Amino acid sequence: MTTTDQAKTALLQFPSASIQFIADSNQCQHLTDECIKYLTLEATGVVRFLLQDALKFTRKCRRTKMITDDFESAMKMRYFEPIVGFRLSNGNLPFKTTTATGSSHREVQCIDDHELQLDQVITAPLPKVPLDISLRTHWLAIEGKQPTINENPEIISKADLTADSLDPMKSLTKKRYNLDASKIKTSNPHELSLVR
Repeated sequence: MTTTDQAKTALLQFPSASIQFIADSNQCQHLTDECIKYLTLEATGVVRFLLQDALKFTRKCRRTKMITDDFESAMKMRYFEPIVGFRLSNGNLPFKTTTATGSSHREVQCIDDHELQLDQVITAPLPKVPLDISLRTHWLAIEGKQPTINENPEIISKADLTADSLDPMKSLTKKRYNLDASKIKTSNPHELSLVR
């Protein structure tokens, strides 16, 4: 490996101290050096893939600088959970901050749900049950004849049909050129054409 390759890998690798700090903050103090090395390589690989995918989104959008939307799209493409709380238009986070009880006493953010009274839940009407999928069949034709049932269209004899329904192009041309409303004028010579 050349020195430039070593410099590139050094730039794109997490320090093992940061992985150790993240593990300690999540109550995982008893990790071996081999486990920390594996987690460092895994985290580095995931971030590399995310950056490569984000760069693909940047190039596809014909931009020269990567934006947070590109990285978020790369995370969605890799099926990572979205980062919440950074993209709200009004600036208010939908979380309330509370302190957790126990040995850690650290701050926890949770969604502020409204409490429901048990009486309201019991007395509320039940929602409508969705209908099951059902199939129903009917005969379109029996021995070449169409039965007269509601599902089949009406049987109309050919004598009852109008000329428009037999030749639909006639009705279309009448509507297009407005032939019904036009009147044929009788040809009268103009006064100027009679003067010699």
